[in-house]
Amino acid sequence: MSNKTIAGLLAGAALALTAGCGSPEATGTTTAAAPTQSVPAGTANPEIHAMLPQEIRDRGYLTNTVQSPNAPMEYTEASGGPLMGVDIDLVQALGEVLGVQIKTSVVNDFTQLIPSVQTKRTDIVMSAVKDLKERQGSVSFVDYFITGDQFITTAAQASSFRSVADLCGKTVVAANGTSYFSVIERLSAEHCAGKQPIKSLGAVSAAEQLIQVKQGRAVANLTGLEPQAYQMKVEPGVWAPTAGEPFDRAPYGVVFGKDDEQLGKAVQAGLNELIKTGTYQKILAKWNLSAAAVDEATINGGK
Repeated sequence: MSNKTIAGLLAGAALALTAGCGSPEATGTTTAAAPTQSVPAGTANPEIHAMLPQEIRDRGYLTNTVQSPNAPMEYTEASGGPLMGVDIDLVQALGEVLGVQIKTSVVNDFTQLIPSVQTKRTDIVMSAVKDLKERQGSVSFVDYFITGDQFITTAAQASSFRSVADLCGKTVVAANGTSYFSVIERLSAEHCAGKQPIKSLGAVSAAEQLIQVKQGRAVANLTGLEPQAYQMKVEPGVWAPTAGEPFDRAPYGVVFGKDDEQLGKAVQAGLNELIKTGTYQKILAKWNLSAAAVDEATINGGK
């Protein structure tokens, strides 16, 4: 396809983000459409566009699924409002480079993300999913962001937990379906010998996790550095990191099917084009997350 042809196609293209405007369906996926945003003509890279599977080129769009709210990665500021966040900005820019629309659906439960790729309900998931070795057996990842883990608690009690050992015998809350529960077990084995282990409690959304801490059902929340920083920004003086320094630095990856290698390579090429042009760096800087940047998008780099 020529540059002129792609530019012509893109002139009328739009980015469709489907955000929550009511109760989720039985699957937990919201389908009401948010306002569309035009994809600027001439931003597509014809060589990268040609890397996409023929089916996606023919239909002209790529389906993406996110779990929201998970600020600052993906969230809405008001019920029924448009999706925003780091992942939303990045996937929009990726669609422009690929020369296709991005149609994003929302689920409210993290546990639905990887199965949605496995069952082909979505082409990709770009939603703060860690690329871990144990996940690479069922799906693949294009790594694009470096995160880390840390405990957060109310500022009033943060000084009570100076190290992980101070959490032994206490309950901490984490998001359902994440790797945090195995992390809690590992930390208990490493720091709680001869003591009661750290107990875990699951919750769905970031807000629900923090409620468990505020109401005393958990003493801390184990989460990623970026939602933690966001929460301390929107509720200054309420929250503080606790129990030591950040740990377990790992990449977030765009999830794609094990049998969709062609799609994965196209996404990788698109992200590397964003890095090359500086668009990627500008997006992370907008969200004060420049420290999370990668130098190159890689496939299945998680350990």
